[in-house]
Amino acid sequence: MDALYERYADKEILAIFEEQRRYRLWRKLWLALAEEQRALGISVISEEALKQMKKALNKRIDLKKAAEYERKTRHDVMAHIHLFGDDAPAARGIIHLSATSYDLVDNADLLNIRDALDILIGRLAFFVKSLRDFALSYSDFVTAAYTHLQPAQPTTVGRRAAYALFDFCRDLENLSRFRNELRFRSIKGAVGTQSSFLILFKNDAEKVKELENRIAKRFGFGKTYTVATQIYSRKIDSELLDILASVGVSAHKFATDVRLLCAFGDFSIIMGEEQVGSSAMPHKTNPIWAERVCALSRYLFSLSDYARQTAAHNWLERSLDDSAARRIYIPRAFLTADALIRLSYGTLKSLRPSKSKTLEENLPLLIMEPLLILATMRGADRQKTHSFLKKAASVYRETNSIELLKSFLKENPVFENTDLNALLKPDSLIGRAKEQIKAFIEDEVDPLLSKFKPAEIEPPEV
Repeated sequence: MDALYERYADKEILAIFEEQRRYRLWRKLWLALAEEQRALGISVISEEALKQMKKALNKRIDLKKAAEYERKTRHDVMAHIHLFGDDAPAARGIIHLSATSYDLVDNADLLNIRDALDILIGRLAFFVKSLRDFALSYSDFVTAAYTHLQPAQPTTVGRRAAYALFDFCRDLENLSRFRNELRFRSIKGAVGTQSSFLILFKNDAEKVKELENRIAKRFGFGKTYTVATQIYSRKIDSELLDILASVGVSAHKFATDVRLLCAFGDFSIIMGEEQVGSSAMPHKTNPIWAERVCALSRYLFSLSDYARQTAAHNWLERSLDDSAARRIYIPRAFLTADALIRLSYGTLKSLRPSKSKTLEENLPLLIMEPLLILATMRGADRQKTHSFLKKAASVYRETNSIELLKSFLKENPVFENTDLNALLKPDSLIGRAKEQIKAFIEDEVDPLLSKFKPAEIEPPEV
């Protein structure tokens, strides 16, 4: 059993990395190679061969037969060359002409990466839009802020959401940039020098370059990795996994804050009518989606390190130990990042801001900073006033009496004519929070979102 695939994975992302698609892409690449080789003068490739190859593209690939071939050859690409030859007999002798395995494998992987990125970017844009709307909706909902996990000056629920929104906007920008910079490996041959293709075209370098560019364009790429070896640099995979893991960083931070705020009572969870928080404690309303976000984020972090290790340990023009690793971490990184976006959206939709008990209980302490500034502006020594206000805070903590606090403060002449009641209004302590949210969304978020088509998502069913 694989919990990621069976419990958290999305069908649309799964379909991209499904085996039938992988090997069908190989066949499309073989056909493109043969068609363009014939178009550039390689007459040994017949029209009948191309016709049969095209027809075989629509046939479901016999994976059992492919496995039988692979048991004999101990080589997955050779197994599928034989199988494709079975389905297109006229092409059996020319399939894979001048190519190396990774003229297929790497290009197919790049196509999968591109298509998975397109889905992920659309869904992340939708979540960013949802978080943007949430921030605006609660821009004036005053709540406690925390530094060192202790009560600090008030903020608003929307202002805190905008802080999370900033992180996810960075992720959206980075995913989009990577997607736009992604190139095709195209055809490079055994070590990247294209010597086999140069032999095929009788030292006509222009035809080799033309073949490479034609194949790249057929699959929607304008550029190729010029100095790829047998493989494109595994730094590309490492950078991709780092960007996907960065989505995990944002999601983990967002979900952790939600979990803490639920524990403090600043948020409550909207429960389904039949939803159960605990099998033993009927009253429980647990932030389960946020907890899953944290768990899966940590898994995604580990995959990023896996890709980094693979890139670092890749020997010379290529060593085969990257193959098994990439089969694991590329699909899983996408599936996990997608699950995190959908779970984060589910978390957001389940949140209901609550009146902050922390703010109520600590409000008399939170006026100490404004008092410190007022006293200094009135000519008092800031450091001495700081010590005085520290004692005032102790008076309140020990007595829990606002009246005793006011009496203590009045003993200091600098506060004699201060309207303490005005300072004890939470709205007076949130600074420019609402203005900042508005400016951030208008100046940064909305222009970013205008570049994308958000793809509506649903939170996971489980």
